[in-house]
Amino acid sequence: MLEVARAHYNSDQVEMKKIDEFARDYRSTKAIWWYTNDSFAYRLLNRAF
Repeated sequence: MLEVARAHYNSDQVEMKKIDEFARDYRSTKAIWWYTNDSFAYRLLNRAF
């Protein structure tokens, strides 16, 4: 998922920072937070379904 996100948002520095933060800090206990946060995770997951 991170590879797809990085490829999709490679020209958006704000989203790239969020992707890096996700890669560094993600824990399953924060899954809902990441999904509901206005970020790449929400947009990519909603596109998949």
